[in-house]
Amino acid sequence: MMCEMIKRNDLLRLSETVIKPFYYQRVQETIAIIRRYLPENRCLIHKPEGAIFLWLWFKDLPITTGAALSAPESTRRADGAGAQLLPRAG
Repeated sequence: MMCEMIKRNDLLRLSETVIKPFYYQRVQETIAIIRRYLPENRCLIHKPEGAIFLWLWFKDLPITTGAALSAPESTRRADGAGAQLLPRAG
């Protein structure tokens, strides 16, 4: 079935007309919720470019990423909420 969809470009059409708009709407709703509680001067949001996740940077976060990763409780809470704590590159 998938091979046929690929051959007919149905998969590409489905992606462009259903999947991409669905996730775009979800990202916009998520950003609106974040902005309701966290203004731009406290939380920067990387421009989403089709991904199904958002990168957030928190100004003056009281804990460092390294400390958050080394604290079992912080990691457990993030995992329980479906989030991941990632160190900043560079």
